[in-house]
Amino acid sequence: MATGLEKLLDFNQPLDVPLLDEVVMAMYTCRDDAQRKQINAFMTAFQEHPQAWTRVDTILESTKCDQSKFFALATLEACVKQRWKVLPPDQRELIKSYIVNVIVRYSSDEEALQRTKMQLGKLNLILVQILKHEWPHNWKDFIPQIVESGKTNETLCGNNMQILKLLSEEVFEFSMKQLTSKKIDDLKERLTEEFQLIYQLCEFVMQNAKNVTTLQTTLQCFLRFLFWIPLYYVFETNLIDMLLHKFFPHNQFRCDSLQCLTEIAAIESKNVDPKYHPRIQKMYFDFITNLTNVVHPDAIKQYYEEVDGGEEFVQRLTLFLT
Repeated sequence: MATGLEKLLDFNQPLDVPLLDEVVMAMYTCRDDAQRKQINAFMTAFQEHPQAWTRVDTILESTKCDQSKFFALATLEACVKQRWKVLPPDQRELIKSYIVNVIVRYSSDEEALQRTKMQLGKLNLILVQILKHEWPHNWKDFIPQIVESGKTNETLCGNNMQILKLLSEEVFEFSMKQLTSKKIDDLKERLTEEFQLIYQLCEFVMQNAKNVTTLQTTLQCFLRFLFWIPLYYVFETNLIDMLLHKFFPHNQFRCDSLQCLTEIAAIESKNVDPKYHPRIQKMYFDFITNLTNVVHPDAIKQYYEEVDGGEEFVQRLTLFLT
């Protein structure tokens, strides 16, 4: 075992992927504490090696072992989180381009997306970590790129929406302990400035997409945006009408659209221009009208108990009405 581990740590020779698979699987199956400790030390040493990221492509393309794929992605994530700022610019560009290309390849058709779903989710997270370092100053056209590519392919678009959702969460919710306040403010300002492009993509998807998963992801994505977007996009676009009349009537979109409507209803009145008050009143009126077409008020208890997803719907309905 020791000789094999030394071979895997020799970055001057080609990587023996079958041997790596054997070592990674041993980590999950071995009951010998000493051997597990040895393998764990190898994994740490491998991930800390300055050239470890150069092995990721070979592992992902050559192995059929899911555990090895996740080890490769964990190695890439460690590089981005711990060594990004000390990497030479050309290496940062190579890593960035590689991740973007793999994400596009994995998410460009439904079959590939389903087959690589777990790896794709990890790659999305790693890309967002890179964006926190590179965007907007070193990647000025990221938003235009992701918006335009999203208009070419529905499954790709669904994953692009997932990336935008993750970026929004990182910038507005999760980054307080990871970034300086100046960097957070810069990211918030840029995301708000470029939201018009993002909204255009969301509107394009909601009006034209047929793929249920892509539409659900877009609605879930927009829910995160509603925490911070300018109110213009809520009250002076057709967003509310689409939520009420296109999505709420259909069971597969009902809970997601209701969550968005609840977030709109929760906007503090002091922050809403009085000119929008009639729009809010109409939203409630139209909602009640549409609700009676979904479930009669006298049958809500039965709907809660008998309809698939009824419990979640009634809980969200309660939040909206209160």
